[in-house]
Amino acid sequence: MKLPEMKCNRCGYIWVARTIKPRMCPGCKSFYWNRPRKNKPGGGRPKRKVVKTNDKQGDNKKEREES
Repeated sequence: MKLPEMKCNRCGYIWVARTIKPRMCPGCKSFYWNRPRKNKPGGGRPKRKVVKTNDKQGDNKKEREES
């Protein structure tokens, strides 16, 4: 019995499997190797805003992060 080549949908690794339906990708160890990624509308985590403020003593600008 010849086993087919498998390709991971997560990392792109290609291998010849020992079984008909492998449990995980040997490249990235993902159990979801045969499922395509779901793209979330909005992109996931929100980005942090960087606000530039002027220093009291002069024109030195400091950056601080807002959560």
